[in-house]
This record gives sequence, C-alpha cells and structure tokens, in this order.
Amino acid sequence: MKTRFGQSAAAAVDCVGAAITEFGTSKSSQENRMARRSRRAASAEKTLEAAATPVFLLSGQRVVLFFSAGCEALSGWTSEQLVGERCEYVSDPEPGSISSLTATLCPPPEALEGTCLSVPVFFAHREGRAA
Repeated sequence: MKTRFGQSAAAAVDCVGAAITEFGTSKSSQENRMARRSRRAASAEKTLEAAATPVFLLSGQRVVLFFSAGCEALSGWTSEQLVGERCEYVSDPEPGSISSLTATLCPPPEALEGTCLSVPVFFAHREGRAA
C-alpha cells in the first residue's frame, strides 16, 4: 500500500475537520450556509465510512479524525480506538500496538515540512498477520 502525503492533503483534512466540528454552531446570519456545509460534510463522512478502500484523515496536529471501515478491516483496530489518537513518526514501533499503527499512519518529517511524496507503507494486522 502506498500513502500519499502533502501540504494540500493536510489543508483538506483541516477543512473537513472544521466543517464537521462546526455542525450546529452557526449564527443566525449564517444558518443556511452552515446548514448546507454541515449536510455536505455529513454526506462526505457517510460516503467515506462506507468505502471499502482504507481512508483515514489526520488533523494538522497529526490527530486521527477519521478511520474508515476499510482501515478497520485492514488493521484490526476500530475507529473508536483510533479517532483522537496522535500520530508520532517512529521508525521501529512495537508490533501489535496502537502506537505501531499510528506511527505507520503518520506522515514522515519531510511531508510535515511541506514536501509532497509517496511512501510505501507496510504494517501487520492487530493479530499479527500480514495486512
């Protein structure tokens, strides 16, 4: 599996996270616009949740915002266990731990500095078998 990291992806993650977070907090002058944005965010979230392809979103602070059913099937970890976890880039994480998975999801330091790159990612299922 290859994961693509880049500055534009981080911006998209922040926008999606902001749209989801803003649900229900609109002021009266912005209610219609906010309601449309909230419906689009909810629709996008439902589409991503149903995708068999592994999809995850990280905030600009490298916190897991979204972890799809495809990611759950591939890794053996649930979204409830991963959402809210901070990803730290580690070269040799402990196998079978949440920190092992979050280290795999974390963009390498070069991507955090703004370099767009594709990185081969290899990790084992929570139960130890190849993912």
